[in-house]
Amino acid sequence: MTKTNLNKKTVDDLPFPEKGEQTVWDAKLRGFGIRVTRGAKTYFALGRVGAKLVRYNVGSALEDNPAYRLAGDARNAAREALVDMAKGINPKATAPEPVQALTLSKAAETYFAGKTLKPRSEASVRFALKSYFADWMTKELPTITPADMLTRFRKITKDNGPGAANLGARGFRAIWSYVRKTTATGGSYTLPDCPVQIISATKSWNRLERRQTYVTDARLSDWFKALDQLTANTSDPDAQGFRDFLELLLRTGLRRSEAEGMLWTNVDMQGRTLTIPDTKNGKALTLPLSTQAMTILQRRLGATGGAGLVFAGNGTGRGRSAGQTGKLGNTRAMLNAAKEGVPFTMHDLRRTFCTLADGLGFSTFTIKRMMNHSDGDVTSGYIIHSPERLRVPMQAISDEIDRLARLT
Repeated sequence: MTKTNLNKKTVDDLPFPEKGEQTVWDAKLRGFGIRVTRGAKTYFALGRVGAKLVRYNVGSALEDNPAYRLAGDARNAAREALVDMAKGINPKATAPEPVQALTLSKAAETYFAGKTLKPRSEASVRFALKSYFADWMTKELPTITPADMLTRFRKITKDNGPGAANLGARGFRAIWSYVRKTTATGGSYTLPDCPVQIISATKSWNRLERRQTYVTDARLSDWFKALDQLTANTSDPDAQGFRDFLELLLRTGLRRSEAEGMLWTNVDMQGRTLTIPDTKNGKALTLPLSTQAMTILQRRLGATGGAGLVFAGNGTGRGRSAGQTGKLGNTRAMLNAAKEGVPFTMHDLRRTFCTLADGLGFSTFTIKRMMNHSDGDVTSGYIIHSPERLRVPMQAISDEIDRLARLT
């Protein structure tokens, strides 16, 4: 009897026999083993239910069926099966039936209930379902074929654009993959491969070029004049709030979602820093505030009282449901309609901040730190980052904005 500590290495090292099978038992859990045949490695639990000897297949150890490819997960599942056997319960008889009647609507509910998504990510997937797959919501998942998906993908591309098609297909794939993994039985999937795979197989994903737009040095003055138009003929606090929101994006390089979710509890007015705890790459970001950014936040402090969201109720988009434009749409329309209006997107302001930092000669490491971009460079791992080291470049960028916009 061959016995060893089953783990990823020992299982990966087991050779496939030319014929027949080999059984290797786990040294940690009695009754848990792996059976190796010419083309398979299968974890199993062997025990007795009454007088009957029962072999229960836990799942495959191969990479193409990853439900139990880690021996620790398979051991836990085998232990549960062995406990059931000791109680007189046959795990084969209690295994759930394959998921065949699950509709896309029910699958989406399961996905949203089980996954922890950022509000913006969840809204994006919900919007895609409503906009591109509304007529599929009552369809049972196994009835949706790869051909159906490819036809729908091409239709979305034609009607709504390449970006919308890519986004919609990825949202659909996320739901399918989550349900497929969570409904696996004994290490075997009850759903087929996701039909979105046909898009990769046919090399049909839409190629999206990275935007290169930003507010140029020559247009910064016009951009600030357009901002002034927002509040020139109105006492609406939302107009001033939106103006402050846009200017802070430009002076800090923050993403729109990061500024939208900024809380006063994460702003240190005395230390002149702001912290974004929930960022795109999962790493908290603390930035020093330039004197110009401090002026903006002082104004926001007077408007909000220093509680809750920094830009609460000022048309920045926070709290709006998918598809609603609200005051953000109205205020932005005012901006673009202004006499000196400069067409731009909010992410253009982040690109403008980064471009200005590069033009001032700051190092790549410094710019990545201000932008909170992930860095796979080994050397950067030895650099100890302190927010105070960014104070000089943050102030220099704001001063350069003032110089170019002729604000000083």
